[in-house]
Amino acid sequence: LVLLALVGLALALSMERNAPILVLATLPGTAWGLPQGALRERLAAPLQRALATGVRAGVLLLALVGALRVVNDAYYTERGRLERFGLGWIRWLLPSDAASWVRASCLEGRMLNHLNFGGHLSLELGRPVFADGRLEVMGEEHYRYALRSFSSLEGLEAAAERYGADWVVLPYQVVPDLIGQLVADPVWRLVWFDHLAAIWVRAGTHQEVQPHRRVLELAQPAPDVDLGTVPGLGAVPHEGGLAGWLAGLVQRRTYPVESYCLSVFHYLRGDLARFAWYSADAPRSSRGAQGELYGNLGSALLSAGLPEEARTCFVLAREDLPFYRAG
Repeated sequence: LVLLALVGLALALSMERNAPILVLATLPGTAWGLPQGALRERLAAPLQRALATGVRAGVLLLALVGALRVVNDAYYTERGRLERFGLGWIRWLLPSDAASWVRASCLEGRMLNHLNFGGHLSLELGRPVFADGRLEVMGEEHYRYALRSFSSLEGLEAAAERYGADWVVLPYQVVPDLIGQLVADPVWRLVWFDHLAAIWVRAGTHQEVQPHRRVLELAQPAPDVDLGTVPGLGAVPHEGGLAGWLAGLVQRRTYPVESYCLSVFHYLRGDLARFAWYSADAPRSSRGAQGELYGNLGSALLSAGLPEEARTCFVLAREDLPFYRAG
């Protein structure tokens, strides 16, 4: 038992995800050491039955509460996770929308894709990809080359020249420094972006491919930010704390992934007006249930020259987030 526990401890210390292995490894010793028999002998029979019934009821209640929060997605959204309850592709994690647009737009030719997207794009598009997660097949040399290719604009240009690629698809939050360089470089033309992916084509190629509506709208002024409709900043109450937690038992909870991620994209582009608009739309869409969204909105309002409104957002964030209070 000691050897088993030591092995489980070594695995748990090496990686947090191995903690359940430690629990299983120490369970026999823990159960063996509990004086449960001696305790039960000191209790009267009715009290023993009541205690056993109470333990069973407690376990069932905890399982029911956990199941309800999982089914209503509260378990995922309150932890900032992108998984959701149900069947099908999780579009928040996989470039399904980008792949659908590529097929609909008949965007052909060789592409450069980030490693994170390779497997799904290969499945959806049915064509060779630049890199994917089959590291044993790809080999260490190409793996390192793929990483270097997306570390700078020079690396991307060199890879495009080497492989004859004229369009690129990437997860902009993974390579934020590259986004600003692509935006400023006239060699590349933005044709698509969503909550996860952005696609650029080499200027002078794919003239038949029309940019997506969202790209065309970038030529228009950003909409005005209406803070009066943001929970906690206007007439709409801020939903958080215990009330928000209990709501997750009976209501389907949503996290404004799209608004949040698009705010990041526009920040990386240097479009502070759209950064502020989407930062305000995120807590509005979630009814103010996620405190970290107020921290993002506060930063956006500071950049927009609204310090008092930004301070209110930071106060709301502190109400929900322990690490804000600790700071």
